[in-house]
Amino acid sequence: MEHNPKSNKLKKYNKILKKLNISHIVIDCDPYNHFHTQFLNEMNNENMFLLVIKNMSLGIIMNKNTAFRFDYIKNIVNTYSSYKTIFNYKIKIIELDENWDTLNWNYDILKRFHYMIQVTEKYRKPIDVYKNNYSGMYVNIDPYFLEALCWTIPVIENISPPVQTSVHDDMSFNNETYLEPMPYFMN
Repeated sequence: MEHNPKSNKLKKYNKILKKLNISHIVIDCDPYNHFHTQFLNEMNNENMFLLVIKNMSLGIIMNKNTAFRFDYIKNIVNTYSSYKTIFNYKIKIIELDENWDTLNWNYDILKRFHYMIQVTEKYRKPIDVYKNNYSGMYVNIDPYFLEALCWTIPVIENISPPVQTSVHDDMSFNNETYLEPMPYFMN
């Protein structure tokens, strides 16, 4: 039986899609690399982030520089260390669960996320394009998405440190690690 590396990469890719319960992952495609090879390389890079939008069954991989242009992601990672990893990959996964209101977000534009970021590159924060009323760019950006992710999370003083939760999955023989902020109860 021959070993087919392409088939193995495709199996790993589909296993990740299934585990995250998404159907599409967007990456900044390198024209000199095969999609699945680049995808697995990015999954093994600790400077990469995977934003999972559950309501859209969509994942977006971005580097740390791009991720931290969004205040929400920056605060989730730096203040609360609230991200997860799967299957011993080093990429940090930020999930936007079903509670996020994504009805106004544009799926087709988000599938071209890296182009949208390129269009907004001259601004310090992606949402600044929208605030500066440069309407010619609106065709290529999703202002509702940008506004939601540029939201700054209020820092709650006296919050407990994050809790590390490990999930052992006997079906896939791999572990997941979650870092989650402790609940804060107001008196």
